[in-house]
Amino acid sequence: MLSRLKTWWRCLLIDSPIGRRLPFIKRITCGHQAILHRLGDRAIQLPLADLHRYSQSLSRIDASTAIDLTYPFPKTPICLPAIRKIKEIRDCELNGDSGLRRQIELSYLAAPLQKEEELLVCPGSTGALLTILDTLVRPGDKVIVFDPCSPIYPLILQHRQAKVIRVPCQLQEGKLQIDASRLRKAMRQAKILLFSDPNNPLGASYSPEILEQIAYFAAKQDLLILYDRTFAINGEQKGAFELSALPHTRNRLCTIDSMSYRYGLPHLRIGWLRAPASLIRAASLTQIMNAGFVSTYTQQLGEEVIQKNPHGIINLHRIIQERKMLVQKHLKAIDLPVEIGDAGPFIWCPLQKKGVTGTELSNALAHRFELLVQAGEPFGTNGNDYFRIALGTDDSRLSKGLTIITDYLASCNASKEDQKNLSPDKAIKKHHYGHYASTPKETTKETTKEEPLGLGVTLEATLGPKNNISESHQKVASNPPQSATSPHRSRSSSSAATLAENATSNL
Repeated sequence: MLSRLKTWWRCLLIDSPIGRRLPFIKRITCGHQAILHRLGDRAIQLPLADLHRYSQSLSRIDASTAIDLTYPFPKTPICLPAIRKIKEIRDCELNGDSGLRRQIELSYLAAPLQKEEELLVCPGSTGALLTILDTLVRPGDKVIVFDPCSPIYPLILQHRQAKVIRVPCQLQEGKLQIDASRLRKAMRQAKILLFSDPNNPLGASYSPEILEQIAYFAAKQDLLILYDRTFAINGEQKGAFELSALPHTRNRLCTIDSMSYRYGLPHLRIGWLRAPASLIRAASLTQIMNAGFVSTYTQQLGEEVIQKNPHGIINLHRIIQERKMLVQKHLKAIDLPVEIGDAGPFIWCPLQKKGVTGTELSNALAHRFELLVQAGEPFGTNGNDYFRIALGTDDSRLSKGLTIITDYLASCNASKEDQKNLSPDKAIKKHHYGHYASTPKETTKETTKEEPLGLGVTLEATLGPKNNISESHQKVASNPPQSATSPHRSRSSSSAATLAENATSNL
């Protein structure tokens, strides 16, 4: 009843000429408030303010030249033989191509399908999540998410007028731990539990004891479990535990997965939903009304890729863990303790001691150095004191980005301690801002070209020697700033002075 009243009031406000002139309406619609009276309920209910805040730090950035540490998926070329082998396109099927579903069941699933379970092919893992939530959620339903969690979870739930209940989780010795009493209390009043394993942004998996408690309490309270496995690597991670293997999850577990991470093929947009057959029938009809089918050509291509490379990217878990150690080493040098999780391509970095918030850091790195990191605010209640690094990029770009981050955070500490004593020019010379600001974009394109990971390649062939840093990055690290009489110094003096003014005004 309350949600319907809110919708009615929102529509009344938008339909009136006075409502469309309000400042906050103009702000969240970016000046396009004149068309609001033409929009339907689903568009009006979009959480525009949250969406705008989530994406504003990435605006006006050239993605071709930027170092992107927000992208979690490894770069992988599609196998050309798989494309050439497809000579005939099969007809569409309601639940997805039967050949693709067969390959997913044989090569991908950690536990075989039960008799009462089926698979539904969806447009990516996000498409699978949207489909199952549209199938299950009514306005006013209470849904549990763990805090922190992916920003897409609360945004989708708000759009469907569900009430979000957050249960805190934390990283301890590489595993995620949850307060069992708080989880049990939240389950008494909820309908659905939605969580990802490994967790985004903490980059760790849940301990077997936690998963067993989740399954037991869910069965006792008759909850549905939406289990997001997008960033899981079945088979490579030692001691991996599958929630689907527990008897308490029967007829209440819906698993979401895709080819995006394990195969490095997010552009194929192949995801799937594993759930009881009764829910799959309702979800398939809901998907037709919302998103339609995944391209049959794409599904056949996915079938060929899985058949030829059943294990995806070999040593992917080891590659990600070594990159995590590289990040930890860089951040430890500036007294920024970071705990490494046991799974997932993410690192959750604290900022409490640095005198800067995650949003300020994200905006400064993006607009000054064309380096993208994700601010922590959208991920949870205490996220403003954190920022997230994703490990989908190659080692050379990751090393260069980490050097920029550590230099900038070190400068934040110096500015906080002696900003009254240091002039802007001295601060620039001390922390080498002018060098990054004056690097030509042509050089950036050459030195930051990203190398893709191949399907079925080994770690040594993929990464090469450890601590592999490009030649241009070694120059940046080793060469001191040039003298004031050099041509390079004279060309960059104006940009350095401007950058110094911006640095001192924002800190």
